[in-house]
Amino acid sequence: MTIVTQADRWLIDRSLQVNALWAKSGTEEAYLHLPQHLIDTACVAEWLWDNWVSAALKTALSRTWSLNEDHLRRLYVFLAGTHDVGKATVSFQRQAENPPSKSYLLAEVETAGLSLAWTLGEGTQKLPHGTASALILRGWLQKWGIGKLQAVRVSSVVDAHHGFATDPKLLELHQRTIPNYPEAWASIHAEILDTMAELTDIEDVLDAQLGVGGPYAAATQLMTGLVIMADWIASNEDLFPYRNDQSQVERVEAAMAAVQLPSPWQSISAGIDTKLQFQNTFGWPDYFEVRPVQDAAVQIARSHESPCLMIIEAPTGEGKTEAGLAAAHVIGEKTGAQGVFVAAPTMSTANGLFERTTDWVRRSSQSGEVASMYLAHSKNQLSEQYQALRFSGIGSDTLDHGSVVANQWLSGRRKGILADFVVGTVDQVLMMVLQARFSMLRHVGLAGKVIIIDEVHAYDAYMSQYLYRTLEWLANYGVSVILMSATLPPAQRKDLAAAYASQLVTDPDLEKLNTSAYPLISTVSAAGIATLPIASRPTDLEASLTVLDDSLDTLVNQVKALLVDGGVALIICNTIARSQAAFDALSSKFPGDVDLHHSAFVAAHRSAKEDLLREMLGPQAHRGSGRPDRKIVVATQVAEQSLDIDADVLVTDIAPIDLVIQRIGRLHRHRRPDSDRPLLLQEPQVFIRGIQVIDPLPEFDGGAEAVYGRKLLLATMAHLPAVFRRPDDVAELVRNVYAENPAIPTGWSEAWREACQKASAERFSAERRADAFRFPAPGAASEMRYLFDRLHSEPKPGEEEVGNAQVRDAELTVEAIAIQKDEYGYRPLGSDEEIQIGSDVNYGQALALAAHSIRLPARLTRRGSDFDEVIGDLEMQTPGEWSESGILKGQVALIFNTEGFASAGRFTLRYDLERGLEVVATEAVQS
Repeated sequence: MTIVTQADRWLIDRSLQVNALWAKSGTEEAYLHLPQHLIDTACVAEWLWDNWVSAALKTALSRTWSLNEDHLRRLYVFLAGTHDVGKATVSFQRQAENPPSKSYLLAEVETAGLSLAWTLGEGTQKLPHGTASALILRGWLQKWGIGKLQAVRVSSVVDAHHGFATDPKLLELHQRTIPNYPEAWASIHAEILDTMAELTDIEDVLDAQLGVGGPYAAATQLMTGLVIMADWIASNEDLFPYRNDQSQVERVEAAMAAVQLPSPWQSISAGIDTKLQFQNTFGWPDYFEVRPVQDAAVQIARSHESPCLMIIEAPTGEGKTEAGLAAAHVIGEKTGAQGVFVAAPTMSTANGLFERTTDWVRRSSQSGEVASMYLAHSKNQLSEQYQALRFSGIGSDTLDHGSVVANQWLSGRRKGILADFVVGTVDQVLMMVLQARFSMLRHVGLAGKVIIIDEVHAYDAYMSQYLYRTLEWLANYGVSVILMSATLPPAQRKDLAAAYASQLVTDPDLEKLNTSAYPLISTVSAAGIATLPIASRPTDLEASLTVLDDSLDTLVNQVKALLVDGGVALIICNTIARSQAAFDALSSKFPGDVDLHHSAFVAAHRSAKEDLLREMLGPQAHRGSGRPDRKIVVATQVAEQSLDIDADVLVTDIAPIDLVIQRIGRLHRHRRPDSDRPLLLQEPQVFIRGIQVIDPLPEFDGGAEAVYGRKLLLATMAHLPAVFRRPDDVAELVRNVYAENPAIPTGWSEAWREACQKASAERFSAERRADAFRFPAPGAASEMRYLFDRLHSEPKPGEEEVGNAQVRDAELTVEAIAIQKDEYGYRPLGSDEEIQIGSDVNYGQALALAAHSIRLPARLTRRGSDFDEVIGDLEMQTPGEWSESGILKGQVALIFNTEGFASAGRFTLRYDLERGLEVVATEAVQS
């Protein structure tokens, strides 16, 4: 018999005192009583377990709790049904005293004979109801026979249902409060817990818990996330109205029908024919052949019966994304996964993957099934593809495929990751191990999925620490992970494998990963570590590499000589300042033929520029039909991964060899007829800038050293080839540059030693900063409170470095919405749509404004006094009516005049549609 069918009887049987307590304030005519909210939450939990929680997530819970699925179901419903027992306290009930208009909530309490006098410890120290719930449940569990430590761990689930564990100091302050509560209130606590225990048949579950050592934090994280889901749904007055004239069955059915949560992914059978699988799920025609790396990834997925880490290393253009999705299909089908998370390094790459992934989800889902999609980054409201899904109807796709929707409830910063399929930035995965409120929802969202992370070579020492810890937690939950890279240093391959193996293998043989094979697929599972070399495709690019003098005159003359008969040149610079300088120099010689791309453009302008560039330089455009006769594209690192463009010649600033190879991936990227490329550019050519002195010792541009460090640049210079062959040279070049003791010219010895010392110190510093807000390893987190230590503590005196609560090692920056103002109103910068000052902003206008956000240079907010002044200035510039807009609330504005100038604090900025944003003047700091 289900809980929901017994709920009406449970409510009827509650005592006068229990029924007198309020849980949600409404009006004098209708407010929610505590027992109604508790049974609503228990019934939602039961529905979620039976209809939404995937087999993979249930397996993860069983793995961490050491309980079978039936026991877990009952425990979940019990904890959901008792999560707010702490509202049966004087502290909570007396919240109705202020404002006085809520005093009607206390009338029933007093009529029931319950004293509202402060009890021991309450009047002087706050007692949050989550804390009270934990203390009440802890005492009840101990009376049952559960040991104190275990009772603390189990009760932490109800304690943290507001997103974080209570500060241990506060818990200690109230150690005696609940045990000394008045008898009338203690009877209420016992009634709620005893009857909910009977209703959920929890006795043998608690008996089973007596025999295990847990639950550790990994177990309580997942359970808490599920309790929060049930509580949030049950707390929605639109779904569970305070005035109720329905049976509990009708009430729950109506609510969950309104939420429309899709069931876990029901995929079509992947089958045993890989080519047929690719045809069915990617829409490939019969003449397309599955590439070796794609076939190998699928075969490996089929061969693993337990969770595994798969590291796919292959050149650009090998179809790694399709390989990862196809392997995830096989794994998901075997494990009963909720869905898949596809993580990319940037918002641009995530946007590019979203449409491809959405189409794959439709094709890989059974006909008639509905899957929920979410685009996980801060600018998803600007994605037309994602917004279209939010308003699409269920079942609107063809009968041959499943349907895809962006579910309204499964959206937003905290709930979006709970959708079946998520495409987003890698930050959204790494935040799994960031000490932050509601981290448990992220754990629920990831623990039931297959995780795909692309471009894993692109993460610095700081981010890598988060990635390693994330892999530990995912392995602990039994989540399969697929990592992809075109250029992965061997040491990083080992570190990634070691992190995942730490939860599965006692003594992993990491030496198996010492191989020069390329392409390569490495795997880690309970069975150990294995590598599979993949047949390499024939050489598809042979490019000459030439070092250029770093002067702008040399750049202009070289480009002029190269483009004498036209063609497309891509110039990649390491900093925005260098890209703007190169743009200025080239524009004066090639007016109208030069485009600039970097991150200091307004979001809408950058997106439009990139879309136009993809259109002009994509695979479908040809000379005389969309592809320009002559074009010079100057860009920063945004061109490394985000832009699918094809250049005839590449000029790049010096960078670590793996990133140089990534940049070469934009050179002769697409197969083209000879007529598309001028005669001088028929053969691929690469020119390297940013080296100010070559002999006797390389000296690099300051920006390159600041971004990448001298050590890697020296190692790259020492192994820079005269000719680069792809894929033949990729693995050896990366291995040689990233070797522990790379071959370095004798004359560089002292400089190399100093560079190594500096790199080691910077890495140690980055790791220390990362550790400040990073979760401990799963085995070291015995209690949930250890996952929130940093939220309760201040930096220790004398601590030199304090980590920021973020997963990227970046300086604190501010984002503003760029607007232009005149005497009549204001408009998004560069737009014609004027908004009257003081008038309400409609939805379309709000979206247009949000699309014109821009990140301000870090130098504006680097100093504490500058930060305060800049923020204050921006707040003064922000139209007051934005506070009434759901999209614009909390945003700040930066006002530009008609000449493109703006001010923030002591800084004067200029914005140009061609050059982007730059600081043009800075007032001296007042002493």
